[in-house]
Amino acid sequence: MQQFDRNRQPTTDKTQGNTRPQAVIITALLLFAITGLLSGFTFNAMNRPKKATNTPPPVVKTSPTVKATKAPSNTPTVRTTPDVGATNLGCPDAKYSDYTQAADGTTTYTADIQATGKGKKGPSNCSGDALKASGITCKLWLTKDPDATGTALSKDNNALLHNLNALGQPIPGEEPNALIFSSDTPSLQPCGNDGKATWKYQVGTTVQPGTYYLYYLTDWKGQRFNWSVKAIQIKKAA
Repeated sequence: MQQFDRNRQPTTDKTQGNTRPQAVIITALLLFAITGLLSGFTFNAMNRPKKATNTPPPVVKTSPTVKATKAPSNTPTVRTTPDVGATNLGCPDAKYSDYTQAADGTTTYTADIQATGKGKKGPSNCSGDALKASGITCKLWLTKDPDATGTALSKDNNALLHNLNALGQPIPGEEPNALIFSSDTPSLQPCGNDGKATWKYQVGTTVQPGTYYLYYLTDWKGQRFNWSVKAIQIKKAA
């Protein structure tokens, strides 16, 4: 029987001795790689750019715009005065407060007049537009006979109307003491600069009942003149 020497059998000691250093090297490399990978993550985390945030634009407050106001002009309005001499006078616009008036000497009535330019309006087709001019004289009186009064005014080429001083006297055909005028509105008075006048009066107790006529006269410096006539009823005092 053949015997073997155990000491001569091949062993693996040499092989095992070479494998162990390789494992150590591989382990070291893995650790180094892992360390480097972790370092890279750490570096990237530290140097990662900050996420941009959308910051809203600042609110800019604007001051209200002050609108410049134009200062009112102190220039007075120039009023053109009509030339009555060229325009001529139409029949005045005549009004009264009551058609029926009592001859009691106490009840106050009013009458109004507005000078007009020459025209074709009104009851006599001789009134124009309102004439707002100065220098016009106005007169009011009462008559029973308009024909006699009209004749007196037209006599001698309207001689009576050319004389302003004569107009202060009773007109031919005028009913004497018929109208009692208020002290601030006399029978003969200057019209205002707007060509208007107003009378306040009472009917005297001596006036008999019946139909009468109010005469409204406008006269500009004795050069231009015209009149209107309004009928009224006079009644007895109650």
